[in-house]
Amino acid sequence: MNRVELRSTLLTLDSVETSTSQYPGHYGVPDSLWVKEEGLRLEPGLTTGPLRGSPVSLKIPPTELQEMLPQQLALLQVAREALEHSGRSELGIDGSIFVGLGLDPRSSFYHLRWMLPERGKAWLNELGIEAHPEDVDHWIQDLQNELCPPLNANRVMGALGSIAASRLARELGAGGPAHTVSNDHIGGFRALEQAIHTPV
Repeated sequence: MNRVELRSTLLTLDSVETSTSQYPGHYGVPDSLWVKEEGLRLEPGLTTGPLRGSPVSLKIPPTELQEMLPQQLALLQVAREALEHSGRSELGIDGSIFVGLGLDPRSSFYHLRWMLPERGKAWLNELGIEAHPEDVDHWIQDLQNELCPPLNANRVMGALGSIAASRLARELGAGGPAHTVSNDHIGGFRALEQAIHTPV
């Protein structure tokens, strides 16, 4: 089996045009066979439309801004808007940041990318498909490239949820503590709880 046959046999990606979801970023999960077999009902989130950020208005280099996950960009924009509505230009030396967030599923793509060489060969063995090693390597590389680009310094920073509060502190000029709290759907409440109990 050659590289083209491998691709058509094992790699079936839904195009944006054929996706049944009106929401961006759901990656077909709510419509997947696994979700149906498990009887799960996953409600899609509401969309705010495309996010756009300017390196002029944000204190982030253009290449870093381009390669960060939307979660961080959304956080920066919402926080900046909130600060502007408060009538302040920055939080100041005593200002603290407490961010509650959930894991952005897209941050797992890089782990899947690293797993693909081993898992791809295992899939071929399980399916009884024999192919030239060179074709297998090309197929795996195609899979990796379809999934996401390789990690670089900007993508590492842009995918780390733990960096969100520090990035926001720099953006809003906060000199106090900056903490990111992750606790699934109640991360925001946990962050608020920490903020209330933090001595001023």
